[in-house]
This record gives sequence, C-alpha cells and structure tokens, in this order.
Amino acid sequence: SDIRQVRVEGLAGATFVDTLDAWREKTETGSVRFQAETDRIYYPSGSLTLITPERRLTLQAQGSNSAVVWNPWIRKSLTLSQFAADAWQRMFCVETANAAADAVALAAGDSHELSVSFSC
Repeated sequence: SDIRQVRVEGLAGATFVDTLDAWREKTETGSVRFQAETDRIYYPSGSLTLITPERRLTLQAQGSNSAVVWNPWIRKSLTLSQFAADAWQRMFCVETANAAADAVALAAGDSHELSVSFSC
C-alpha cells in the first residue's frame, strides 16, 4: 500500500550488485527499504521475508542463490507502459533468479529446476 513502509529482511550481510551504480558489488547493512529507484541482484544465504503494513510473507528458494529486488520509483515508472503514473508507490518486486554470478549454463539435454515456496 505504501512503498516507503515496506522492507525486505534476510539480506543483511548479503553481497549484492547495484545495477544503478555501475554494477558495483556492495554489502547490505540491514533490511532493504525503498527510498529511491532500486534495481539490485542479491546473493542471500537463506529465506527472505517481505514485510508490508498489511502482511508478512516468507520466501524460500531452491535451485537459486540470487534474488532481484526492484522498484522503478517515480521517473522510471513513467517510462513503463504497463504502469500507471503512481503505481510505483504500491509495488515492489522480489524475484528468485539465477542471475549474474548465479547464472546457470546448461548443455544440451541438461536441466535445472528453480522453485520458491511462500509462507505467511
């Protein structure tokens, strides 16, 4: 309901790539809070907890050692055709992934499974 009241827990101490800062590698110091455009690839060591004023949701990924966390904020949201002008205020995205250093290369005939479970 209000991006400024959202936080993502479980990333303190995790390494991340800040795609908005020349893809620099950094370390998270606490809970992730949204105060500007955010686009990061995290390498968490465990489950993540998404906390909003309305609910608390825990994500546990398998087959993934990375998660993309983003919000377009004001300016970028105006360039996204699927967004209403004020939609950035009511959304954030946490995607389990195999991104950047966690990319999975598959040879012909190989397979990889990524799954995520949610609990309230």
